[in-house]
Amino acid sequence: MRTSSIAPQPSSFCCVAPSAGFSPASGVTGAGDGLAAHTGQQRGQYTATTAIQSGAHAAHGSAHPCHVTHRAGSGAPVESGGKERCHTGGCPRVRQTEVQPYTPEEAKKLLDELKDDRLSALYSAALAVGLRQGEALGLRWPDVDLDAGTLAVRNSLQRIDGKLQLVEVKTLKSRRTITLPKVATDALRKHRARQEQERQLAGTRWQEGSFVFTTSIGTPLEGSTVTHRFQAALKTAGLRRIRFHDLRHSCATLLLAQGVHPRVIMEILGHSQIGVTMNLYPHVLPAMRKEVVGQMDAILTPPPANK
Repeated sequence: MRTSSIAPQPSSFCCVAPSAGFSPASGVTGAGDGLAAHTGQQRGQYTATTAIQSGAHAAHGSAHPCHVTHRAGSGAPVESGGKERCHTGGCPRVRQTEVQPYTPEEAKKLLDELKDDRLSALYSAALAVGLRQGEALGLRWPDVDLDAGTLAVRNSLQRIDGKLQLVEVKTLKSRRTITLPKVATDALRKHRARQEQERQLAGTRWQEGSFVFTTSIGTPLEGSTVTHRFQAALKTAGLRRIRFHDLRHSCATLLLAQGVHPRVIMEILGHSQIGVTMNLYPHVLPAMRKEVVGQMDAILTPPPANK
């Protein structure tokens, strides 16, 4: 069958997820791009299923694994209102990793206990402004203006084809300039001074790349190395075990708890939509609702009558 005979039609897809050779930006480009012939080939029916790679986690706002079904000319019923029904037995259930952010007390203890750690500034930046690990490791000193107290997120450090490479952040919203709190600028100043000492000690072995977070000879840090060091530091300090990415979640949770507007948090974190921000942190909403009710009572309750 020719490639053109299986061109996708909007009304015949129940849900779409990226797989090898399939990009939501470019769409299905050919028969070799992840669409496989089903047993109903004679009826013009095709089915593709994407799988989670080992160790991957699904989350709200991210593309998740589900079946893609195309029934060209099969006459399969479609629900009214433009909503399609999965004819493959239903979309697979999404497994979502539970968000386990630090409380304000735990966050303060983290920064205090790890203040002398070589990577303390990395942990401070991830917690204070919610940087993704790749974004933090991809930072270079020209991206940081400590005098102005700002940090520009432009790139992410990723391992591609066996090599660490700087790649542009994935979305326009991810490309952002963040105002740093004093706790982060102080940590980065201390870190820069320490890095200069390491540069002097390394001498000719130093490999200049202008990276903010490096090895002792100036080369960029591996994400897996940072993860292992972070876990070891938490254990040594007697802190609750969390993932490095939970520092980002902790940042968002702490900001929400302080009443910061979700749209501002969305911009700080680089989320593409405000719904992503709110769906990730529903555990904060009950306390926020109570606070709003209290504020409304304060506004609307008349003052006590003078006797």
